[in-house]
Parts: sequence; structure tokens; C-alpha cells
Amino acid sequence: MKMTLEQHREFGEQVQQFRELLLQPHVLFTGTKRSKEYRAVRKALKYIDLMRSELDNVVCRDFPDCSDATKIYYWGGWE
Repeated sequence: MKMTLEQHREFGEQVQQFRELLLQPHVLFTGTKRSKEYRAVRKALKYIDLMRSELDNVVCRDFPDCSDATKIYYWGGWE
């Protein structure tokens, strides 16, 4: 089942908000660089970025006429 363009936009915004939460200093720098907590947050960011890349490919492929498709998962919003 394919996502609609509006679903991509809503999900892209939610992904961005969650990513921003993980980048807050009190979350990102939990523990030392060798701690499980720090590594878990870094790993989550890595997989979120991988997901964003894959979903960016999907939205650009499924909606080639959408002029702002590349901004849905790589923030910039849309008009």
C-alpha cells in the first residue's frame, strides 16, 4: 500500500520533530561517548537518517511532478 503525498508530508514532519528531540543536548549527550545510552541515541539517529533517505527516494519516485518532494524528509517544509 502506497502512502499518499499528504501522508508523506505528515510523517516527514513527525520524523523531523522526533529527530530534533534526539538532538537536544540533554538527550544526545546522555552519558559518556562509550556509554550504552549515548551509543543508543547515535544508533537511533543513524537509522532515522537511513529511513529518511529511503522515504525520500520513495516520495520522489511516486510523485515526480511534486516540486517540493525533496523537502518532505529533508526539512524545508512546503508551501
